[in-house]
Amino acid sequence: MFEEFDYIEGKNLLKLDFENNRKILVVDIHLKTGKRLSRRYPEENFKILEVFRSDRVIHTCLVSLNFSQTVFAADNYNKDMLSLFDDIIFDLPFFGNKSKFTFSLITENQYLHQFFDQLQNYGKIKLVSVQKPNQSSEYLLDDLTPRQRDAILLAKELGYYEWPRKMNAGQIAKHMNITKSTLVEHLHKAENVIINQLLIGF
Repeated sequence: MFEEFDYIEGKNLLKLDFENNRKILVVDIHLKTGKRLSRRYPEENFKILEVFRSDRVIHTCLVSLNFSQTVFAADNYNKDMLSLFDDIIFDLPFFGNKSKFTFSLITENQYLHQFFDQLQNYGKIKLVSVQKPNQSSEYLLDDLTPRQRDAILLAKELGYYEWPRKMNAGQIAKHMNITKSTLVEHLHKAENVIINQLLIGF
């Protein structure tokens, strides 16, 4: 699945059923360049129920995720792990790709450390990054305009920020049906917002 997906962005969790190990959620599927969305993938635990919107490489979908064969299955949780869910609030959006899973949660330090200690029982954690919440924005992209968000995500998707660049500003502008100068303006403003958020306090 992730051979075709760049990453998945969780937008809304509609149902979480621990008894049947099933989630129903709305996600944005970001496809890799040149790939097409399919209703069926080899992974039996992931099903696309409905496609709400398609825009180039981004597809907003209703999906069903069965986690009975994963470490997240309810049968795999001990009582200590399950009790932590009473003290932790999981927030959206979340991001997942082939190599990592990024999510936001709200809790006190003691429960955060207990949560990570319990995770060690279900898999190897190579690196965990923990950041304090930003009072001005729950997520870095929240302060961008829709066009700024579209521009910077598409630029990242098409390799604009890689070295050497896979695609230049003029080529990306054509994908968005805007001028090169307009695209560059969107990118510069988006970059400025993101950098300022990352460097708050410095």
